[in-house]
Amino acid sequence: MIHHPRCGLSGIGVAAAVAVLTGLAGLGLTCGPGEDPCDDDRLGCAAAQDSFDYIACPELGPLTVTLGAGQNSFRTVSEASPPEIEFGFQGGQHVFLGFRVGDVQLDLDPKIRVTMWLAEGEDCSPGAPTNEVPIGCQSLGIRQVVMGGRVPLQVAGDVVEESGLLLFVDPPSRGRHVVSVEVEDVCGRLASDSLIYTYGEH
Repeated sequence: MIHHPRCGLSGIGVAAAVAVLTGLAGLGLTCGPGEDPCDDDRLGCAAAQDSFDYIACPELGPLTVTLGAGQNSFRTVSEASPPEIEFGFQGGQHVFLGFRVGDVQLDLDPKIRVTMWLAEGEDCSPGAPTNEVPIGCQSLGIRQVVMGGRVPLQVAGDVVEESGLLLFVDPPSRGRHVVSVEVEDVCGRLASDSLIYTYGEH
């Protein structure tokens, strides 16, 4: 018999366990830690932190943002290396996302509002507004947070680099997936980045 509590496998035969684990791997799913994944989230799974109010700002250049992933450190994503969906031991799914933002003006106000979503569908494509799942997409999960208040931003020079942002998602299907992040500062500047990839091939 196999006992694998992190995958919810206990007291089943070897062949059955191998079949389950192989199937998860084929879908790009992994068995996450047995602990609550919110323990590893930068914000403890809170929906938002503090208030977010616009202010009058001098003329500024555009924000730049790069979508990323990673539980403990930022990594860039690509079609060959998309965010990894983890399969929790209680049957849920989640993914750790991240981002890198340039030209931030933290001397004006240290807060930014971040919207992340993951969706699927053969006609799914990024669109405006970027803080919503577009028409034609089946939403798997969406989350909006305010960072830089109670939880300070991770800053190096004029670049903010964050990881470990947990997004709970519905069971995914094979095929076309889109993952997106939008960042907005208190000056009203918006920047977004997204990735289109084929799920179940990695």
